[in-house]
Amino acid sequence: MSDSQSGATIIVNVLGSSLTLSKAIEINGVQESDSNDDNNLILFNFVDATSVTIDAQYDAAMLAPYATLSGNSQMGGNFIVAAVGQTGEVHNDEFLGTLPKFTSLTPEPASLTLMGTGILFMAGLIFRQRRSLVAVAEKE
Repeated sequence: MSDSQSGATIIVNVLGSSLTLSKAIEINGVQESDSNDDNNLILFNFVDATSVTIDAQYDAAMLAPYATLSGNSQMGGNFIVAAVGQTGEVHNDEFLGTLPKFTSLTPEPASLTLMGTGILFMAGLIFRQRRSLVAVAEKE
């Protein structure tokens, strides 16, 4: 990392269901390892992986909640996975990065009011249509 990026959190979103990392992580041509002071600022997010295999030195946090982690290499970081299979040497290195703030998905009062108004409008249309049908049936 250059001096202007020192201390920055790196989040890597990875797509795919069955993934293998067969080359060590490099930043600006330098391999990440236990001796680097920024490996605890890297997070790999395996969004939909069901299996992740590490066959090269890995020093970063891993978020793979649906995956089985396996491999034959040295791994360092926090590993949040569904299961751990056969692995090589594993070290727990705490993730110290800063994650983006999560915004709540709770609907705001204005959204609820708008939805309620729409439901009442639809109910009124249905009631009016039924009333019209009843009036036509009574005339016959």
